[in-house]
Amino acid sequence: MLALLLAVTLGGCGFSADAGTGNCTVKANNVHQSTGSPGFMDAKMQITCSVSLERLSGTIKLQRRIDGSWVDVPFTSKSRAYENTRAGKTYVVMTDTYSCRRGVFRSAARGSGVLDGRPSSSAAWEYGNAVTNPCD
Repeated sequence: MLALLLAVTLGGCGFSADAGTGNCTVKANNVHQSTGSPGFMDAKMQITCSVSLERLSGTIKLQRRIDGSWVDVPFTSKSRAYENTRAGKTYVVMTDTYSCRRGVFRSAARGSGVLDGRPSSSAAWEYGNAVTNPCD
């Protein structure tokens, strides 16, 4: 889980954006077989903030482990922006679907926000757990 401090202290588990200082939490869920599109896999991310923001954005993508390294799965990255968000509400972004196949996959997510005209974003990606053969 990645925390986003809204204050421009991009660190450890989050991102911040100054002024009234708040905290956003970014969570990357595990890759799984899509419930809406059987035969395909996807993943979701969730962002919840302690303050209302002018703008909140999230990006999530699938990655596959190949020869010991994590590689982005083409065409699965998805970004979504929300305007005038509410404190305490959870916002969700889902990857594009990818046809089921064998292998080890994970999700990678990060977020950004604007508070009192000041932008901030997570300094690092947040990752879901590695999942072997997500559609099995």
